[in-house]
Amino acid sequence: MGGRSQLSSEVLSSKLEGVDHDNQTLDIRDLETLTELLKHSSSFYNGTVLPTTNLFVGREYFHTTQKKLYRLSQVSPATWVVTEDLNAVITNQQAVDDLGATLTTLIGTKLNSSAAGSTGLSLLATISAAAARTVLSAAKSGLITDSDLTINANKFLGRSTTGVGAIEELSSVIPFIPQKSITRDLLHHSTVMKIARLNKPVTGCTVYRANGVLTEDGTLMTWGRTNTYNMGANIAADTMSVTAPALFYPRIPNGEKVIDFVITGETSYAVLSNGWVYSCGINSYGALGHGDTSNRPAFTRINYFIANSISISEVVSTGPRQVPAATGVFFISTDRKKMYACGYNNNGQLGNASLTNQLTPFLTYDAGSDTIKKVVITACHQATGYILTNGGYVLATGYNLEGQCGDGTATQRTSWGVVSGGLIGGGSGIVDIDATAGWTTASSAVRSGHIAALHSNGSLYTWGYNAYGQLGLGDTTNRTTPVLVPGLGSTVLKFGTSGGIYGWTYIYLSNGYLAITGYNGQGQLGQGDTTNRTSFTAVSTSAENIAALPPFQGKIKLLCHNGASNGHNNLIVLDTDERLWFAGYDYSLYINNATATTINRFTEILYNLDSLDEKIIDIVFNGYDGTYSHHILTNHGKVYGIGEFTYGSLDGQSYVNNYPNPSRRFIRLLRS
Repeated sequence: MGGRSQLSSEVLSSKLEGVDHDNQTLDIRDLETLTELLKHSSSFYNGTVLPTTNLFVGREYFHTTQKKLYRLSQVSPATWVVTEDLNAVITNQQAVDDLGATLTTLIGTKLNSSAAGSTGLSLLATISAAAARTVLSAAKSGLITDSDLTINANKFLGRSTTGVGAIEELSSVIPFIPQKSITRDLLHHSTVMKIARLNKPVTGCTVYRANGVLTEDGTLMTWGRTNTYNMGANIAADTMSVTAPALFYPRIPNGEKVIDFVITGETSYAVLSNGWVYSCGINSYGALGHGDTSNRPAFTRINYFIANSISISEVVSTGPRQVPAATGVFFISTDRKKMYACGYNNNGQLGNASLTNQLTPFLTYDAGSDTIKKVVITACHQATGYILTNGGYVLATGYNLEGQCGDGTATQRTSWGVVSGGLIGGGSGIVDIDATAGWTTASSAVRSGHIAALHSNGSLYTWGYNAYGQLGLGDTTNRTTPVLVPGLGSTVLKFGTSGGIYGWTYIYLSNGYLAITGYNGQGQLGQGDTTNRTSFTAVSTSAENIAALPPFQGKIKLLCHNGASNGHNNLIVLDTDERLWFAGYDYSLYINNATATTINRFTEILYNLDSLDEKIIDIVFNGYDGTYSHHILTNHGKVYGIGEFTYGSLDGQSYVNNYPNPSRRFIRLLRS
């Protein structure tokens, strides 16, 4: 092995292409190839001296001379622990080859009770791809049963008896949940995928240090912090996962792909083209839908839908904040006539006529002759669920102490009811809805939210909590039924709600004006002050020229508000000239030379993309409270992030480029 010459970049590329496109694993015995892979990754991940800077618990570092993988267990003093030793792989290779020759005998006799069989299988799956293929062959011939595979899951995952992850990626060899490994990460550093969709905005509360995107070929890529299990990386430790395909159990069938997904603060969901649904994350209240409260570190199929021949096309969920893992989730059937729910239900938001948490999905709504157009669920411990039908009706259930359900009362609801009072046509005619909910502090019981609904005639209705004028009705009185917003003068083209209890609402009118009402403590209304407004007030200036209309006047392409629910709010405007404008709480200091966190006039965010013809087509917020980032998707299928990036949440590779945290410039997502 030592006599071979250094691999050329062409040979390395061919090896990588073979691994990626031919669905083959890289034999770990080819240490020269592995070394070259390591050389082509950032020095952040490997080298000859253990790092002394940019330290955080869970950081991994491959020592190229010692051929050992270290993991940082303590920052001060820096304590590095060996988790993988390639020298041991070389030493044990002959033993592994011998073991592979007698594998059939071992697994054919008392696999579950044989210590020798279990130990040998563990070593086998950990080290040798060739012998692992024999495992697969034996499974296909019936020598290993489905029960064996379940009971001995760790053995087949390539993990030792202590749970240490194996070096070699076996996902294309053994059709079960594979482990995160050095090789897996490095291989995925080396290929580029075109991104089709960002993560969904999460209403009320938001994702934090965890994210995902969907590629054009239907692959779900995830990255960020793994402590809540919701990356689908099969990692339960608190560490960082670089950008890589999420892991599914059972594996996605050939010909199928992910068509919908959502990653929340502690749970994640994915829907396949065949109607299957998978979930992973923290499961304290049964939100994963598996009939128990056990956590899942990899995307695991929800068998309820399989058993009942139910096909799902969309999933809607929300993130917890005040109560950890307090997640509720809705699943919409492929024909969009039925909706199922499970998870946290402290206010009746699941619509099961009780306040009981639901560990298994159940039918919560049947649209009959109508169909479901949109579903919204707020969060932060005072959740309310909303359904908009294609017939133009809005239904609500859950938290209602300030009239959020729009039924004329301030009484909690535990079943779905049509919102009708105050709406034109007895409740029909609504074409879009948006809602927010939040709290004063994370430990406070003071919490509330409001909702806005757009009518087909371009008018806007609002109801719910109104302490800061967020309903735009000229006062601070709560409303328990929808009220038509007066005095707009033009039809509403775009709108949104944000802020939770510190609520505010924005609208983009057909006359070209952006108008905002409600809480303005962070200057997010863009009026040059921090004074609240009780009526929609047009944004008439910008920081570029306070004596002139803002440059985005009449040409707004996209609007993105952050999901923070305790007042740390901001609003980003993208105009048709591809200029980005920002107003509000600027913790991450997006604004060039900014020294304050309050930006009370819309100010341009300076940025560069890889190509001059690249255009932004979507923007999504990630974070909570005052710690956040934003990601943009371009027409070239690339993703860029700006803001806070601990655990690699911004770009899928953490401190590789040695940018300050938070980053004040857009950084391209690894592999996009």
